[in-house]
Amino acid sequence: MNVAVKIGAPLSEQDVRRLSAGDEVRNIRTVYTARDKAHQRFMRADRHRKAAADSSRRSIIYFVGPTPPRPGM
Repeated sequence: MNVAVKIGAPLSEQDVRRLSAGDEVRNIRTVYTARDKAHQRFMRADRHRKAAADSSRRSIIYFVGPTPPRPGM
């Protein structure tokens, strides 16, 4: 049975290793979700702006991959 896991940024390696697929995650920071090109743009901007770098350390960046549509959608 999966339990709710409370996390915050920055994530430590220990935080990441205790997560399993299907866990309910309760986050206490900002989560940015994006796909391929958006991540590339974010990382490029992150390297050029200290403010963005500082902000990203206090946030979680989550890659949202394509998912199959539900039946009938």
